[in-house]
Amino acid sequence: MDKNKQLVQALDYSASIIVMTDKRGSIQYVNKTFEKKYGYKKEEVLGKNPRMLKTDFHPKSFYDEMWKTISSGRTWQGIFLNKTKNGNLLWENAIINPIISDSEEITGYIAIKEDVTDFKKTITELEASNKRYYSLVEDSPTMICRFNETGKLTYANSLYINAFLSGQNNISEFSFFDNVPAEQTEKIKNEIKKLTIDSPLYEFESIIEIEGKKRWFKNICRAICSSDNSITEFQIVSMDFTKLMETEEALIEHRNKLNAIINNSLIGIGVIDLNGHLKLVNEHFVSMMGYSSPEEMYNLHYDTYTHPDYIGITQKKIDELKTGEIDSFNVIKRYIKKDGTEFWGDLFVSPIKSESGKVTEIVGMVVDISVRIEMEIQMWENEKQLKELNRTKDKLFSIIAHDIKNPFNVILGFSRILNSNFESFSKKEILTYTSKIHDASENVYKLLEDLLIWAKTQMGQLKTNPDNVNLNRVVTDIYSNMLVVAKQKTIQLVSDLSDKDIVFADFEMVKFIFRNLIHNAIKFTPEYGLISINSEISDNYLRIFVKDTGIGIKKERLENLFDMNDITSTKGTNDETGTGLGLYLTKEMVLKNKGTIKVESATGKGTTFIIELPLAKR
Repeated sequence: MDKNKQLVQALDYSASIIVMTDKRGSIQYVNKTFEKKYGYKKEEVLGKNPRMLKTDFHPKSFYDEMWKTISSGRTWQGIFLNKTKNGNLLWENAIINPIISDSEEITGYIAIKEDVTDFKKTITELEASNKRYYSLVEDSPTMICRFNETGKLTYANSLYINAFLSGQNNISEFSFFDNVPAEQTEKIKNEIKKLTIDSPLYEFESIIEIEGKKRWFKNICRAICSSDNSITEFQIVSMDFTKLMETEEALIEHRNKLNAIINNSLIGIGVIDLNGHLKLVNEHFVSMMGYSSPEEMYNLHYDTYTHPDYIGITQKKIDELKTGEIDSFNVIKRYIKKDGTEFWGDLFVSPIKSESGKVTEIVGMVVDISVRIEMEIQMWENEKQLKELNRTKDKLFSIIAHDIKNPFNVILGFSRILNSNFESFSKKEILTYTSKIHDASENVYKLLEDLLIWAKTQMGQLKTNPDNVNLNRVVTDIYSNMLVVAKQKTIQLVSDLSDKDIVFADFEMVKFIFRNLIHNAIKFTPEYGLISINSEISDNYLRIFVKDTGIGIKKERLENLFDMNDITSTKGTNDETGTGLGLYLTKEMVLKNKGTIKVESATGKGTTFIIELPLAKR
């Protein structure tokens, strides 16, 4: 193989693009790398001018200068943009040398070119990136600077220069630390020294006085690394948030004033979110609900302090408020304090809305009206009692008009007869008349006694003086006093009580209770009947049974037997009279002695009164 063939073979397999032309510029040779890069076969380009590869990127002067250089026998070196067969752009770094013969004449030209498309693209992107970076930095609303490890500024955008350097552009004469508060300088320097590739950021705040005005800055320092991962300089991005801080201080001052007004209010104020949980409360609301601090109430649901009877209506109204069906609502409801006690509150509720009109929270204002409600309840009770007293008064007047007048008519009538014709009557007739007078007098006396006791109950003068009372002795004395009346109807009086049956109650009231019950039993028991009394112990009470074999009580009468409004004067089996007050007073006295009374009866089968009184204290 001759030397020319060896040279051609070496050029064909060169990684560089090689093009050879004659002195007129016609292509005489291209290597395989050319074919690969441009997509042409040798046969397609041989004899043609390299102008077939050029683009319109370079001006005519560029090519004129190149041709002038090589045609004068000198080497030209430069970068230009060509295009491939399929139209792709190709950047080349070219060296073009003239080919000179032995006679020193130019016979042609050889171009050795490297494909630098990727490199050029990288450079272009880097330049664009730098341009974008500096554009962003200059257009940034923040102050940005760079400085070296000594603190000397290497770059500052216009905002930084205007803010900290009074508009002076000779930034290299300034240090970043010139604008750091003295008390922070050492700390910031030490923190910056700690920055590494893995931990390149440090944030800090500073307050700087500029032109006599205090300004707040938020700063982010970033370590800038070189290609060998060593820190070469530092970049600071500073944001002036003075307006934000001034606004925050103004808001704090406004909030403090508002809190002072709210917390000194005599109205309880609370704010809940749309789920019903407390987000804000004033001190009066906290005190009203029995808690120790606002924090203790935060996130409590309003169900927690709302009485169960009012949870439903409250939820309904809040739902209507959230949907916009109502603008506000007012309700009087009961609340439950932390300790479980209750109070009445007058609640007014309205929404808190966003700028778009959407309900975001709900505020409620509560006034404790327990005293007012109690007064209203007391007035209602007083009115009820007054009506009750009026009804009772009318009833009593009816009783007095009938039950007092009739006995006195008997007393006056028979005494007048005896007084005017005494000597004309036999001893038996006189005894009959005096007996009638005695019975009428006794009835009037019992009526007056019952009326006096009733009056004491209405005036609150019926006081108990409890002591140990031997019930057996009380009943024995009553039986003894009523034995004559019982014998008139041949009624047997039986007692199974013993001296162990001792209760803790008022002695006089105990006598009244059993005297009245035994008297009624005799009154409503026909001849040859039986009245019995027995007892049993039930827990801490003595249960006493007063039973008769009398005519019994109708079922409809049993329900209101002890009701003052249903007092009825009923005659006994021998036309004995009565006021009807006795059973009402009996129940009052049993209750005052912490006891109970109930009755069991059926028409024609007799009646049993069951009384429970506290056992004697040992």
